Amino acid sequence: MIKSFLQSLVVILFLGNGIWGTVLSQNKSHAEVDNGRNKDKNNLYQIARTTQLLNQVHVIYFSASYCFYCKQLTEDVINAVRANKGYQNQVTITEIQIDGDDSVTDFNQKIVDPEAFASSYDIQITPTLIFVNSQGKEIVKRTVGYQNSEFYWYYFDKKIARAMTRLYSSH
Repeated sequence: MIKSFLQSLVVILFLGNGIWGTVLSQNKSHAEVDNGRNKDKNNLYQIARTTQLLNQVHVIYFSASYCFYCKQLTEDVINAVRANKGYQNQVTITEIQIDGDDSVTDFNQKIVDPEAFASSYDIQITPTLIFVNSQGKEIVKRTVGYQNSEFYWYYFDKKIARAMTRLYSSH
């Protein structure tokens, strides 16, 4: 019963209408890709091909420079994932910062404004993480907002495992 209550509480916290996120504004956008594996850090098409070859999950992390929760998520989770060799073998995180100037090459090899790219995924709150296949289609439920790392790690790990299963169970 306690486990059920805690699970319900966590769901409520994560679905709390963006209480722990920042609603997107109409600012210009910027994209940045981590892991240092890609020569063109804004080329989502190429990153998708690389993650497919490496049997990795591709996570797109939508953030904004003015978003306090994005800064906390980056410090608490994203940087740890980037530094952890176990995660480096499983996942590539592409950060799309919505209020910068760089363009992004999307999954169809079209150069787009990152704000328009975020809009194509109906991103309304930062931070938001989406888990995609090599065509850019979401394969597990997105994670919206951020409160603290304790619950976030649990759900992040579950989503990585679920995405790996969905992507590579047919191999």
